[in-house]
Amino acid sequence: MKDHYADYSVDDFLQDPYFYEWVRFPTPEHQAFWQSWLIQHPEKKDTVEKAQCLLRSAIENEEPLPSHFKAEDWNEIQQKITPSKLPELEYTSASHSVRSLKVWAVAASVLLILGVGIALNLNTPFSSDWTSVRTQYGEQQPVTLPDGSEVILNGNSTMRYRTNWDDASSEREVWLEGEGFFSVTKQQNEKQGHFTKFTVHANELLVEVRGTQFNVQNRPKNTQVVLHEGKVLIRNEQQDSVLLHPNELAETDARTGIRKKAVNAQHFISWKDQVLTFNEEPIKNILDRLENTYGWQIAVQDSSWLQQKYTGSVPTDQIELLFEKFSLLYELDIVYQDQQVTIK
Repeated sequence: MKDHYADYSVDDFLQDPYFYEWVRFPTPEHQAFWQSWLIQHPEKKDTVEKAQCLLRSAIENEEPLPSHFKAEDWNEIQQKITPSKLPELEYTSASHSVRSLKVWAVAASVLLILGVGIALNLNTPFSSDWTSVRTQYGEQQPVTLPDGSEVILNGNSTMRYRTNWDDASSEREVWLEGEGFFSVTKQQNEKQGHFTKFTVHANELLVEVRGTQFNVQNRPKNTQVVLHEGKVLIRNEQQDSVLLHPNELAETDARTGIRKKAVNAQHFISWKDQVLTFNEEPIKNILDRLENTYGWQIAVQDSSWLQQKYTGSVPTDQIELLFEKFSLLYELDIVYQDQQVTIK
């Protein structure tokens, strides 16, 4: 086990050949090692995901390196890169196209400086025929997939999928980081005589459907699926599985694998109609949602009230009203500065 990775920064991971091989040419051995390592070092998850995002963005259209790429090759390349030789790069919110490893090193540095923090799923493949859609904090964006299925992406979310879906393919797949509401159309596979499966990859959870409506939330501290209509099968990497019916929720659980419970699905999908609805929701979960989706930076001086549970709703363009309700209910002093909030 490579214990020295515990001290690695994003930049260290970007320069590590074994990490590069995992992201660029993943094998079962790579997957087993890094999944085991992340379980032992959960505090490094954000660092690893950011390094993955930067690396994938930079090499998205790069010609594949030989499979025998080793540390000595990397060291030789690094020694040849000097500040005077670095080309100028233009950064946009779309995926970068980088066509050499030397340019990749520059792109990764530029992206790191700009603080790109949207990470793709650990198992997301990438190539030149993939489409990536990203939303800003507080933004909602409808997306029509190649099969006609509709997705509404919530704020601070990324979805990735193949640009062209072959009707004869055995499966339709998307990778989601953030939150999205899916309306999946049924697609008949004429050659194989059955409906083509539709799979959403959300961190360690796989959501398998054929035609249905459901909400997927894949955030750093929680991954959950809520079914509105139809049926979906939820699986994780350990091959645990549960079948969801309407008004049921499934989420990851460190002890039981996948936990399922009955909910009112409307409370979890109201965001797509520009309303946040909560039913006996812990305050801590609500504040996490405001930070992840809408970009609020919230500092709490006394955390003792965070386990209080709140029931109510607020328009998504008037989040301040929610803070005012908290102020009255829990006798808090709330100080605003743009999107920064201090709760005393």
